[in-house]
Amino acid sequence: MTLQRFVLLSSCVTVLTWIVAKADVPGIHLVRQGGTDKINSIDEQLSRRMKWSHGAYLFMDEVGGQPPAFYTLDRNGTWTDTAHFQNPEPTQFAVFSYDREADGTIVFSGQTEAAPRVVSPFLAWTSADGQTQRMMRTEPYFPYRVSVAPDGTIWTLGYEMVNLDLRDPAVNKEAHVLRHFDRAGNLIGSAFPQSQFDRDQRFRLTDGFFAASQDRLGWYGPRDGKATYTEISLGTMTMKEYSGISSNPSKFGFADSLAITDSGIASVCVGHHQPLVRTNYVLDRASSRWLPVSVPLMGGYKFTPILIGSDADTLVFKYGRESGFFSVSQ
Repeated sequence: MTLQRFVLLSSCVTVLTWIVAKADVPGIHLVRQGGTDKINSIDEQLSRRMKWSHGAYLFMDEVGGQPPAFYTLDRNGTWTDTAHFQNPEPTQFAVFSYDREADGTIVFSGQTEAAPRVVSPFLAWTSADGQTQRMMRTEPYFPYRVSVAPDGTIWTLGYEMVNLDLRDPAVNKEAHVLRHFDRAGNLIGSAFPQSQFDRDQRFRLTDGFFAASQDRLGWYGPRDGKATYTEISLGTMTMKEYSGISSNPSKFGFADSLAITDSGIASVCVGHHQPLVRTNYVLDRASSRWLPVSVPLMGGYKFTPILIGSDADTLVFKYGRESGFFSVSQ
């Protein structure tokens, strides 16, 4: 065989292998449900933090250590309610995480600080219009991540500290990081001792995303660098881990959001800086890979829409003053 024929044959084999490999990659497509949804503009800067949760759009404004304000918009994108949380104590206020129940009640976690390093963690509730409010102290447990499940119960991720010190002798190292509360705030279950989590794992608890569906919890974090996605089965309370989008810390990516549909489709939106581009991904569990999905442009902008939540079996995306609901076809 001549060298020229060998090179040609090798090239053909390479091309054929590439075609077969491409054919083996599962195809994931988004199918838009319904027409265009226009969103009322309250403040363009604030609405960039908007999320979709249990039938409505929601975003929060928090300035200078003051208690937060929450804004709710209905399915048509119309601004319906504002809730300014009231805190009579002369303390600094910080919110960790927030979500919405199906009846419009807003649940959030955070801490108040009466003096430097004198803090008290909490879970709090406010009606959409702010007329009914309640705060429940959770110390020594700091509930850094909050997600409301379809059944209205509340899941949190966090850990216990004493005097903001994980190594304080009074800290219960077997205290559970995952906790389950009913709508009234009563603890109804917990799992996973914090002794199982090293420093990197604890960082994921404070800097990541947390979502609850009908049969599982999704936990993605940290938001940048070498991320891990963990799913927790609600039937067995067991964990299964997948590599995040940026498995190599040198390939920097900053996650914007996480969503899980009722049928268990997990999606993550990541802004990549090498090159500068935003990409939405869907998890293919069979291959343990995150597959990129193309989202149609919105709002007249030539920028990739941002994942802001899930609604039953659809994923919700937004850019500018337009949002869209998409089912996933595999």
